[in-house]
Amino acid sequence: MKFKAVIFDLDGTLLNTLNDIVGSLNKVLRDFKFNTHSYDDYKYYVGNGAKILIDRVVPKDTSETLKEDILKRYLSTYEEHQYDKTCVYEGIEDLLFKLNKLEISISVLSNKPHNATVSVISHYFRMIEFQCVFGQRPGIPIKPDKTSAIEISKIIGISPSEIIYLGDSDVDMKTAVSSGMFPVGALWGFRTKLELLENGAKKVIDHPLDLLEIIHS
Repeated sequence: MKFKAVIFDLDGTLLNTLNDIVGSLNKVLRDFKFNTHSYDDYKYYVGNGAKILIDRVVPKDTSETLKEDILKRYLSTYEEHQYDKTCVYEGIEDLLFKLNKLEISISVLSNKPHNATVSVISHYFRMIEFQCVFGQRPGIPIKPDKTSAIEISKIIGISPSEIIYLGDSDVDMKTAVSSGMFPVGALWGFRTKLELLENGAKKVIDHPLDLLEIIHS
C-alpha cells in the first residue's frame, strides 16, 4: 500500500461546523453593533484561524484592541454553541472506521483553536482512534505553514510521501504541497473544485469513501 496515513482537516472536511460558527460570530457582531454576514460569506472567511476570521468580518479600521475583545467573546460564545448544529458529514464515520481497521494512521490538523479541536473530535468521534489531533497552538504557525504537518509525520513515524492530506480549501492543498504530502480535495466542504485544483490537489473526491480507492490504487 503506497499510503500509510491520512491527515484530515476538520471544518468542512470531517465536520460541517459552519452553522455554529456563523451563529456564534454573528451574535457577537450584533452585540458589538457591527454588521453580520451570510452563511455563504463565511465559507470564504473561515480556514485561516480565529484571529484572521475576526479580521475578515469587522471593518478595516477596527482597532486591534477591539478586535481582541471580539475574538475573546467569539471564542467563549462558540464554546457554548459548538454542538448546536454541527454534524458529521455523511460517510466520514464509515471511512474512519475502515481506516482504523486497515491500520492506516489517521490524524487531524486544523486551524481551529487547539482546545476546540480536541473537544469536538472527542465529542463526535469517541470510537475512532486518532494518533495526533492538533489545532492552532500558541507559538506555532498555522496552516498553510508546514510545521505542524511535518511534526505529525515525525510523531507517527511515516514519511510525508506516504501521507494523504485531505481538506476542503486552498489552505489545505498548500499545506499538503509544502510538506510533501499527497493533496486530496474534499468536494463536500466549503470551497470549490477549481480552488482545490488551482492550489495543488492531485485528486478531488465527491464522497469520503472515495478516499479508499486512492489508498488502494
